[in-house]
Amino acid sequence: MRLSAFTAILVVLLLSFQALASDSSGITEFTVSQMSDGAELSDEAYDNVMRFMSTYLGKPFTPRRKKLIGKDVTKALQALGYYHHSLTMSFDLKTRRVTLILDPGIALRWHKVEIVLQGIEEVALRSRLLEGAIKVGEQARHDRYEATKANIESVLLELGYFDFQWLKKQLSVDRVQQQVSATLLLSAGPRYRFGELRLSTQSKAVAFAKALSPFSSGEFYAAQKLSQYNLTLNETPYFQSVRVYPLLKLRHQGTVPIRVELVDKPANSYEVGGGYSTDLGAKARFKWSKPWITSGGHSMTSDLNISQRQQDISGAYTIPVDDPNNDVFRILGDISYRTT
Repeated sequence: MRLSAFTAILVVLLLSFQALASDSSGITEFTVSQMSDGAELSDEAYDNVMRFMSTYLGKPFTPRRKKLIGKDVTKALQALGYYHHSLTMSFDLKTRRVTLILDPGIALRWHKVEIVLQGIEEVALRSRLLEGAIKVGEQARHDRYEATKANIESVLLELGYFDFQWLKKQLSVDRVQQQVSATLLLSAGPRYRFGELRLSTQSKAVAFAKALSPFSSGEFYAAQKLSQYNLTLNETPYFQSVRVYPLLKLRHQGTVPIRVELVDKPANSYEVGGGYSTDLGAKARFKWSKPWITSGGHSMTSDLNISQRQQDISGAYTIPVDDPNNDVFRILGDISYRTT
């Protein structure tokens, strides 16, 4: 039986739509293996390729997506220094599995590394800035290059070099000579000093907060001292929240002011709990804290524990001398009663 031209076109279109529908179901998995006569595929290369491929799971395998997969395999390998790889890709319509057979080639190594830190003369600081930096002869991994830049930036900011500038950041690849080079040229600028300490004026404990500062105006800035200050303020009995940070937008003439935001604890706070133990039976706990009693920073806590077999009450009255964390006079008292 002969089909009309119109019917034949309909059949072709139907078959085409069926094929497209079949191909539209997503990729179920990727398998990556090494070419039999190729260079060894390292674990890190395998893992990086699979990391890139994970974004394609569940998506249709189309000619466009095949090109994208190939580009991402290239990115994954070049990130580890493999610039001369070979790839064979296949797709199983039945299992929806993509198979990648790779020859990664030989990983290139840093041929030239130039790191210039203008304005940094101190030997110890230079050593810290260059700690873990890329070196000639090492595998040309992009993540190590980025980590080198990130470490330099982090250390400079920690020590108050807020105006540093990258004059040149370049990673270059000569595919003909099979050489990879890196150039990092930086101007550190001035190192800032601690400026004015700006505290929340509504806090009752402003005087203590000022006294606990581990730095003075005019000292070289160090982020570690801000962290120490933040921790010290949190350890006092006075504050519900503490935030210490530099006001970078207000830095001027080599100094940066420091903002200290303090939120006092409530005048009274209570904790209630309960439970059961085989030794004491049913039990309940009530704690009352009063962090600020006098203008001198006196504080008090009272703890009541009641159970079927034992009752305890304890209290502490604390008087700070200079440092409310480490230099205090404390009056303690407790009463305990246990039934048999």
